[in-house]
Amino acid sequence: AWAQYVPNQYIVEYVDGAESLGRLERSFAGRGLNVKARMSRVARAMVVEGSQTREQLRTLPGVKKVHRVRTFKMSLD
Repeated sequence: AWAQYVPNQYIVEYVDGAESLGRLERSFAGRGLNVKARMSRVARAMVVEGSQTREQLRTLPGVKKVHRVRTFKMSLD
């Protein structure tokens, strides 16, 4: 299998708490970031899309980790 990074999309893990989630989503909207998906069972995270860099996202209050989104393609040869 090989992976390719999706440009301008990141998985953002955030600290627990509904208040921090709301504040973080407002912060994303103010920076022109679009929330593509939310996850809460396996991890407290969101997939966001926008022109911010990984380093810029890491500095936002309430953000624990930032990962680049990757797509995988299986090779069944």
